[in-house]
Amino acid sequence: MNNIKIKYISARNFLCFGPDGIEINFDHYGNVVLVRGDNLDIDPDNEEERRASNGVGKTSICDIIVYGLFGHTVKKLKNDNIINNQIGKKLRVEIIVDDYRIVRTRSPNSLKVWQSASGEWTKETELSLGGMTDTQKWIDNKVGLTYKTFCNLVVFTDNNAGSFLECDTKSKREIVENLLSLDVYREYGENAKKLRNTAKDATKNMGYKLDAALSEKQLCENRINNIKLEETTWKDSKKTELKIIVDKYKAKESELKTTDTGQALAAYQEAQEKIEELNEQIELKEEKVNKLQESLVKNKDVQNEVYSKLSSLDSEIKNFNIEISGLEKRIANDNDIIKDIESQKCIKCGYVDENLLEKTKKDIQDKKQKLTQLTSRVIENKKLYDEDKETLTKISETVSSDESKLNEIVKFVDVARKHVSKLSKVERPEISLDEKVIEEQLNELKNQILKKKEELDGPSPYVKIMQMAVKESEEKQKECEEKKLELDEANKELPYYEFWVNAFGDKGIRKFIIDGIIPALNARIEYWLQFLIDGKISLRFDNELEPEITRNPVDGDKFVYDALSGGERRRANLAVSQGIAHVMMLNCGTCPSIVFLDEVTTNIDPIGVQGVYNMIAELAKERQVFITTHDHDLLEMLRAGNCDTINLIKKGGFSKLVSPKTK
Repeated sequence: MNNIKIKYISARNFLCFGPDGIEINFDHYGNVVLVRGDNLDIDPDNEEERRASNGVGKTSICDIIVYGLFGHTVKKLKNDNIINNQIGKKLRVEIIVDDYRIVRTRSPNSLKVWQSASGEWTKETELSLGGMTDTQKWIDNKVGLTYKTFCNLVVFTDNNAGSFLECDTKSKREIVENLLSLDVYREYGENAKKLRNTAKDATKNMGYKLDAALSEKQLCENRINNIKLEETTWKDSKKTELKIIVDKYKAKESELKTTDTGQALAAYQEAQEKIEELNEQIELKEEKVNKLQESLVKNKDVQNEVYSKLSSLDSEIKNFNIEISGLEKRIANDNDIIKDIESQKCIKCGYVDENLLEKTKKDIQDKKQKLTQLTSRVIENKKLYDEDKETLTKISETVSSDESKLNEIVKFVDVARKHVSKLSKVERPEISLDEKVIEEQLNELKNQILKKKEELDGPSPYVKIMQMAVKESEEKQKECEEKKLELDEANKELPYYEFWVNAFGDKGIRKFIIDGIIPALNARIEYWLQFLIDGKISLRFDNELEPEITRNPVDGDKFVYDALSGGERRRANLAVSQGIAHVMMLNCGTCPSIVFLDEVTTNIDPIGVQGVYNMIAELAKERQVFITTHDHDLLEMLRAGNCDTINLIKKGGFSKLVSPKTK
């Protein structure tokens, strides 16, 4: 564990200390130091009242240490209240911790730090950074403790954790969490809850919006169905109207055909109608003829181009194959030459014409390389040939189909024209006045039929209405999909919020850490109860921080905390506070060399004071203990133990140290 050795402090114009200030070298004092004060401003002749008076500055010694390190007092006074109220400026605090010297001033404001094992505080040993904030961060890092943790490890007052055992479970947990600096996780938990609740509210609102969008989408669907129904009704009514007109037309036509002249007129009219119909068909067919002829011209041009490409590719393939055949023969001849050269090798000396042999082999290699290239070209050309042949087949099929269609249309047009010519020979007969009236009525009915058919075949008056309704429905569908996607994405995030709520909640990481420190806490409480109550009481916390108090040795009967005397409760809480401090030091790995006990015997009887003294003696084995007290019994015990004393006096509104101890 890292021990923080506090060696020296000084202060001027700080709280009750004026321009003369105070200076304490802790190395000059033993491990038990009584801090006493006389307030001469009250009654110089009444020593007891002077000694009992507060405001002399006994606890301000601890404030000097805390302020020097962190820029705050123990009770976190406002900066303007820290400067001596009579002077109002030039506050200066100095502290030496381990090999570091820190000087902090206000009005003007400054913060400087040095490091020197030999105590040489020069420009060369100064480590101050660019600003007070950066320098403070550097100091915090070196100290290894936060302001709150340092205060909880160093300062124990008459109300410090005094009511821990009287708190409910939630309050106990919060106290321990705060002391172990776990409150940040509690804040994370609260933030996670807020974020989770916000996300839930957001998803709920998204759900409402999605439901509203779905309702609007359904309304759109209903509107479309209604429009379709109305359109069907409209068409049915138009068909009924058309049928009525057609029936009238047929009746008039039958009436006209009752006479020979009328039959002739009907035949003439039918011929004219057929001529009109055939002429329309001829016009349409001739348009198709023109398009087919244009297509045939283009396709035949392509067909000829493909024929030409196929011919060219076929010629190239044949030439390549001829060249390949020649190369293969020449390679075979060269191989024969190599065999002849090798067969002419001298039996005695082994001589052979190496130059000719190498030249022939190189020729073979070159020919093989060219053979490979030609073979690749043949394969490539065959692939192109097959592709073009397939293209030619498709084009030829198209040309054949178009020619067949063209012939059929030409035949149809020829037959239709002959039919028109024949129908044109039907003459209009001379008709009577009555027949002429019927003819006019038929023409009128015919026009009405054409109009009704155009009305039925053309766009209905509901087309635009339907288009608008469909567009609105599509927009609502898109809106529903977007809102559904948004809601699904939001719902996917909820488990993550729940995870962090649980992780930072009462059953999460905070409980995990507290559960881990419970054994160490219980062991340390038992340790301090040995000194405070002679170990006659055993106090242990379970994982819910609920205490179990029993006699030691255990006799089966449990104590009720409220049944303990006031002094016993106070000492039990002292043991708990020291146990928690021990756990805090284990948690942060740092132990300050000084501890301040301020009026810790409040409400403790004389027997209990002995236990507190025992605790002080035990603390003093490892740390320098400073005590402020008005308890006569504790004062007697401290004097009997030959403790060192720091005497402060206050006069004229300023406090100062009387006869500082020197080695």
